[in-house]
Amino acid sequence: MRKKTMTKVQFAEAIKGLNVSAQTLEIAHGVLVQGKSQAHFAQELQLTAGAISQAVGRVWAAFEEKTAVASGYERVTAILPAHQAFIVKKWAQASKKPES
Repeated sequence: MRKKTMTKVQFAEAIKGLNVSAQTLEIAHGVLVQGKSQAHFAQELQLTAGAISQAVGRVWAAFEEKTAVASGYERVTAILPAHQAFIVKKWAQASKKPES
């Protein structure tokens, strides 16, 4: 199982419009961005493991929802020569256009 992580920028995007407490954000940021363990927060804040998991899960679910990719598509990251990058960007734009 892959460890759930995200960058500061991804975290900021994930929590936009998310209605959660400051403590939930602190816990989720610590676990998802800083790589601290959930057990660390359970001990530090004297909360149950379930409460910590739920806090992290709420932010992770928001992140997944905002970064979801439609069926039949795949998100890729690549470093390409400028002329190839131009072509790939055109393909990306074309894939966003609604089908007629």
